[in-house]
Amino acid sequence: MGGSGCMNRRCLNCMEVFEILPGYESENNCCPFCGFVENTPPEYSSYLPPGTELDGRYTVGTVIGAGGFGITYRAWDNVLNTSVAIKEYYPQGIVSRTGTTNVSIYNKQEVSYNHGRSRFLKEARSLAQLNGNPRTVNVHGFFEENNTAYIVMEYLKGCNLKEYVQDSNNTLSYELICKMADNMCDALKDVHAAGLIHRDISLDNIFLCNDGTFKLIDFGAVKQSLTDSNLSETVVLKHGYAPVEQYSKSGNIGPWTDIYALSATIYRLCTGKVPQESIDRLSSDNVLPPKMINNNLPRNFSNAVMKGMAVQITDRYHKIEDFKRDLFRSDMEPLPVEPVQRIIPVQPVPPISPPEPEPSGTNLVPIILIPLITIIILAAVFIYIFVIRDNDTGTTETETTAEVTTEETEEESTEKTTKAATEATTEATTEATTQADTHYQISEIYSNETEGDNESNTDSFRYGAKWIHFYWKLEKAPDKIKYKVEVDYNASETQRMTGEQTLSGEVSKGSIQEFTVYGNTQSDPKELYPGPVTIRVYNAETNEYLGSKTVTVYE
Repeated sequence: MGGSGCMNRRCLNCMEVFEILPGYESENNCCPFCGFVENTPPEYSSYLPPGTELDGRYTVGTVIGAGGFGITYRAWDNVLNTSVAIKEYYPQGIVSRTGTTNVSIYNKQEVSYNHGRSRFLKEARSLAQLNGNPRTVNVHGFFEENNTAYIVMEYLKGCNLKEYVQDSNNTLSYELICKMADNMCDALKDVHAAGLIHRDISLDNIFLCNDGTFKLIDFGAVKQSLTDSNLSETVVLKHGYAPVEQYSKSGNIGPWTDIYALSATIYRLCTGKVPQESIDRLSSDNVLPPKMINNNLPRNFSNAVMKGMAVQITDRYHKIEDFKRDLFRSDMEPLPVEPVQRIIPVQPVPPISPPEPEPSGTNLVPIILIPLITIIILAAVFIYIFVIRDNDTGTTETETTAEVTTEETEEESTEKTTKAATEATTEATTEATTQADTHYQISEIYSNETEGDNESNTDSFRYGAKWIHFYWKLEKAPDKIKYKVEVDYNASETQRMTGEQTLSGEVSKGSIQEFTVYGNTQSDPKELYPGPVTIRVYNAETNEYLGSKTVTVYE
């Protein structure tokens, strides 16, 4: 209460205290700071009305923002007399609220809703570990009420970068971009150390405070993934900022995911352009280096942004510290020597082609020798008949002998000709068989950590995985085939898995084959250690090379 019979009220929009003149206590009063009129209904029926009390301590104000999984309100802490932000778990599409504060769950969505709410609260506990980091929003507490859950967070004064850029005509100074990048790298260092991945870094979720510092916000909604409902496909994903692994339910999410999004955000601020969607870059990458658009940028700064935005995970930074180091390296500094443990994409092992058969003259011998021998024999017969035999036995005997010799010569010639034809037939049959062997063809070899998932394809696995499942399909074959698989995985002495293994049984065309690489023993596998894992597939009968696949287990 104010003096002289006046009354003070707190605006539920801007949390400023303003004076109400005597006699107007029962009327709607407009805040002189922001223009908000008390008792104004919420913009949407799903929002809590301003003035709602929560947890017997907080007075809800207007909405700051809303997303696919939550609504964030301004609020007042009546115990500490300070402003706070309260995020409410409200997954769009499976709940509703009309004329009441309680949340109603749609029919048959209880399991999904409860699963998401449990993860929402688990996320709050995890985020509380980041309290004290000046680059992330602090969590004051969390509670359940109105058939849903709430997280109480630090209330920030300022605006997000999306609003700031819009107000400043899409431009931001290089110095301010560097400050933002530096603050976000510091924030992500602690986020990743806590085992968390933000997964939604963009202009919307980077907050520029009134004191000129930046904070990473909006964690609660980002981590939700209702995998047991169709809503799993509506996880927040901002086109142009999300890497390719976020487009798949079984995508390989890790620190490199946040590095891509942060790099894309920096790219947008430096160039004024939202990068091409990562999923489209797989077929045709049209993203130009930021320095080609903004020549005022340092070369190393531009190169670091492009590496952070690499489409393939193996080409990206895997640690935020490495990204920050290269981002702010002077163009005069030499590039560092890549450490041994840095993951380099392993090129598939090329097939070992059998040596070309040396030209053989064996099959040509009959063709050349038969006429030659025939000529020699006929010449000898001629000499014998007309020179030698005539002198001894006369004409009749010579003719008889000539007939016998001629008959023997024809038989010998026929035998040699038959032998040559047989050898030629054998050679043709062998060649036909060799050609038939090349008709075997398999599809691309896929790899995944999940058993039975022969559609997704993962090129790298995080340390801690226990299995790598390889899949392929027999696409083309004249008949059944038996496979032989060679494996190279030498990460450690205790997990050495080399040599070859023949898959049991013949398989028919169209069947899907699987080969699993595991740590130590299959019954009790240990974690796979970092290093490349390569398999090569052969026809077990002919040893014909059919295909290979290399994946990387990284630290």
